[in-house]
Amino acid sequence: MNIKLINITKTMKAFVKFMMCAAVLMGSVVFSSCSKDDDEGDRKTVNDGIMATHKFYITPDLLKFVDVTVEWTDFEGKIVTEKVTPAELVLEREYITEKLQGSTAMTVYIERNSTEIDKDGEYDIALTYDFSAIRLFGTGVGKPITTGQPIEAFREKHVNIHKTFLESILNRIPKEVSIVNMFNDTPFGVQCIPVVECSDEKVGK
Repeated sequence: MNIKLINITKTMKAFVKFMMCAAVLMGSVVFSSCSKDDDEGDRKTVNDGIMATHKFYITPDLLKFVDVTVEWTDFEGKIVTEKVTPAELVLEREYITEKLQGSTAMTVYIERNSTEIDKDGEYDIALTYDFSAIRLFGTGVGKPITTGQPIEAFREKHVNIHKTFLESILNRIPKEVSIVNMFNDTPFGVQCIPVVECSDEKVGK
């Protein structure tokens, strides 16, 4: 009976943690949606164009063991670099162009820091990247552009994992990931082709 109660308790804890992580992600979506309302005027001034949105997310538990820097490149080629901090775990950039071709990019640099992993600890790990694009029209409305499959390197989502599993995750995360989303105007509409490059070096090795 005691064993069953312990298992049920662990299951409930895992479920609660999972819901908390989901709430963080949903909160970021709501926040970004509110901020995008401020850009509504910009959209209406674009008679023909593209809006591209990048979103990068990492959990606090994973950030304890790595240092992360993100480099953004807009449609004009301007580069902005920022470091991920516990106060800002969700980074998002939205770029608009009046052209129907061009590219935006995100490059992530991840380095293992000196923090040791507690063998008795439990960790909630997520490392994700979402990208979306819209074909803009002068009316302020838009049509979604197909942007391809999720990036394999940024699909980590795990709850209540221990040291050995965490180490295996660090051993498969690339130290550098570059994602260039290239847009091209075709007779079939605007197409987006993602070009992904990952370094052979891994964070945990």
